[in-house]
Amino acid sequence: MTLSGSANRLRGMSSFARASGQKTEQLITSSLEARRYFQLMGRTTAFVVVAAVVVGCGYGVAQPKVSGQAQAAGPSAASLGPVTARVTAAGDIACATPESTKPGCQAADTTALTERLHPAAVLALGDLVYESGSIDEFTNGYAPTWGRFKAKTFAVPGNHEYNTDGAAGYRSWWGATALPSGTTWHSKRIGGWLILGLDSNCGDNGGCGPTSPQGRWLAGQLKASPRCVLAIWHHPRRSSGPHGDNSSTQPLWAALSAKHADLVLNGHDHDYERFQPMNANANPAKTGLTEVVVGTGGKELYPFTHTATGSAKRIQGFAGVLLLSLRQRGWSWAFTTVDGKVRDSGSAACQV
Repeated sequence: MTLSGSANRLRGMSSFARASGQKTEQLITSSLEARRYFQLMGRTTAFVVVAAVVVGCGYGVAQPKVSGQAQAAGPSAASLGPVTARVTAAGDIACATPESTKPGCQAADTTALTERLHPAAVLALGDLVYESGSIDEFTNGYAPTWGRFKAKTFAVPGNHEYNTDGAAGYRSWWGATALPSGTTWHSKRIGGWLILGLDSNCGDNGGCGPTSPQGRWLAGQLKASPRCVLAIWHHPRRSSGPHGDNSSTQPLWAALSAKHADLVLNGHDHDYERFQPMNANANPAKTGLTEVVVGTGGKELYPFTHTATGSAKRIQGFAGVLLLSLRQRGWSWAFTTVDGKVRDSGSAACQV
């Protein structure tokens, strides 16, 4: 990173900190990047987020908060047919092993919650381990917690998996469970639904566009898809968290929208956020794809920084999992936090 790049990043951190209401005037001496910034600016202090931000991956403290619109009246769950499968979902899960018992690392708690919910399948939305995605982190961090669900997990990689070249740790630990054809994208039928696992690390996997290997595979999967379709990948198309929107995933979104898919689950921002139905351009619409960000699997939680287009419900500061009851003609959802409380729930019909 250049000196100007360091300066821009530190300025961005200070802006974020002020926006999120954190106490941020601190002397940081442990970060090379911070020292370079100070040298550039001729200063010995700066407004930055707490030290964890500069030296690692923190984005400030996410104070518990629920915001957004009241849930609009949807179809009754009974009108959508019987439950065909119950699945749970979350991403951003296992802290690095030395941190696993620190406050804010709650993978053990979300593991216990998932066990109490007895899902038929577990959807793992990427960034399953931190920080490097190594096989050691999977063995020592993920395996003792969410690893107990390995046989029934449907997983996709996040950006941290690619911190090890080629997502080698992810590939080694999961094997055929998450890479049945050797690719990081795959599909499965669960409860009569088509479940698509996609890789949103578009710069590492050969691309996400319609002519990429993944794009061509996705088009083939959607040709003869059933009534109800759910897709998971790591980087959300829309997000009110510090990472924000990800336009690189637009080709995946557009392909699903064109075939009237129903639900997209993501992680990346460590919060819970449900969106209104959105059209092919990821703008609010009467009908369309519903996106839910569930980056609450155990890693430290993020505060929201803004309100993204189409955001309907935002919950920060609570670790938990999304429980989906898949039905013949739709789905019901309940975002359940580790204290056992349901903080967002409702039902929706499939588009077809």
